[in-house]
Amino acid sequence: MLADGVRELDELGLWESWSSGVGAGREVEMAGLGFGRKVYYMGKAKSRHGRGVVPLLESVGVRLSSAKLIEPYVSAAGLPVLIDRVRSTTSF
Repeated sequence: MLADGVRELDELGLWESWSSGVGAGREVEMAGLGFGRKVYYMGKAKSRHGRGVVPLLESVGVRLSSAKLIEPYVSAAGLPVLIDRVRSTTSF
């Protein structure tokens, strides 16, 4: 899952080998960011169309195949709204 990938890169100190994929020639210094921002950038890089919905759904336990089917229906709300909804229904 997404959070596990961030933890692994943190533990092994391998952020230099990972590209944030922010685009437009703008690279982000990942090692200096907080955990939440790292998860955000990794999710954005993994998601198609840059929405980050599929990685968010995966991070709460939805299988990849199901997340890809659900994504078109929930992505209109926007990633920040979905993150707030997940936070309000789960305890992190």
